[in-house]
Amino acid sequence: MSRRRGILRPSNGPRARRSPRAVWLASGVAVVVVVGMLALVGRAMERARSGAVAGPAVAGAAAPGGGGQPATAPQVGGRSGAAVGKPSPTIAWPTLAGPTFRLPAGRPAVVYFMAAWCSDCQPEAQALGQLQRQLGDRVAILAVDADPSDLESQTRAFFHTAGDPGYAIARDQNGRLAGAFAVRALDTTVVVNPAGRVVYRDEVATNLPTLKTALAKAEKA
Repeated sequence: MSRRRGILRPSNGPRARRSPRAVWLASGVAVVVVVGMLALVGRAMERARSGAVAGPAVAGAAAPGGGGQPATAPQVGGRSGAAVGKPSPTIAWPTLAGPTFRLPAGRPAVVYFMAAWCSDCQPEAQALGQLQRQLGDRVAILAVDADPSDLESQTRAFFHTAGDPGYAIARDQNGRLAGAFAVRALDTTVVVNPAGRVVYRDEVATNLPTLKTALAKAEKA
């Protein structure tokens, strides 16, 4: 056999005897191939075991306002924009505590957009904490860190400063939530009724009395 441009072709001459070096090289290639196949099989088995251990069934405990559902892949659907009087985007979004926050929530809900470095966002973050403590399971609250450059540790530190308010917290690392809710500024607040219709929206720091009024409207709408 003769080799031309990497392709084996028939040879017209007598068959050449393989040298010990050629046999050694061929053996080495065979060993590399076998080891590579074993490594691929091992990786596939490891991924399968990891998926079984870290799947949605062990996502974590329920968090106030988060719906109590196991974490799933982020989902956004429905109408974009979240204008008052229009349906809210439908979302199923994992939170830092683990469970998935869903809209419609089947109860009045607040979606609040902030950033970890935004000191002006602290007053509303704290007001929402007061609201969560006063209303408990009667309201679903989701605070969204809309800055993809924020680290999770920075997001957690922001809410620790806010008094560990107890509502659901999420990160929007790809901008899907901000895009769906047409967020143009931090401190954007969207209040949604149990059926998923927007009843209130603003782009300023919202105080507790205003939040309560908006939620009362959501309960009646």
